[in-house]
Amino acid sequence: TPISNTTGYNIYKNGILEKSNYTSTSSVFSNLAGGTLYKMEASALVNSVESAKGSLDIVTICNSPTGLNHSNLKPSEFVLSWNSVTGASGYNIYKNNTIIATNISTTSYNVKGLTAQVTYNMSVSATNSSGESSQSSTRSVTTPRGDRVSGLQSSNITTSSFTLAWNSVTDATSYKIYKN
Repeated sequence: TPISNTTGYNIYKNGILEKSNYTSTSSVFSNLAGGTLYKMEASALVNSVESAKGSLDIVTICNSPTGLNHSNLKPSEFVLSWNSVTGASGYNIYKNNTIIATNISTTSYNVKGLTAQVTYNMSVSATNSSGESSQSSTRSVTTPRGDRVSGLQSSNITTSSFTLAWNSVTDATSYKIYKN
């Protein structure tokens, strides 16, 4: 309820007077840190006498995650990881702009059920009690072919050599051979 004969308001942020004898009943605060708790207080001034303060704790929405990376890339899955975000209580995972997981509590997620040789555009947002950040920069991940060399056989084994043979892979243009 309004206080009669109010001539202005004092506005405090984290115990520090931010606006003195302010005449409006609302104010925008900017240049705040993402995912941070701010204790806001306001008091009314009546003939230069300050009333008791009303208070409200406000947590700003988190910054977007950074440092998206992928590892353990397989034809049908990979691990997506990112840097921790200050004030985040969870993370939402997006594949091709569609949310696939919500409120993940760690900074990595195993993306499964994929198709080989397809590019997936991945992004992550951070969440807290105030809402969801914007999505991170996109990380494009292309899954590898699903087929593998099979039927490895050796023949013509001597003290210093052997022949290695295998079944051909459809559409393969070359093969890499690893020793030890």
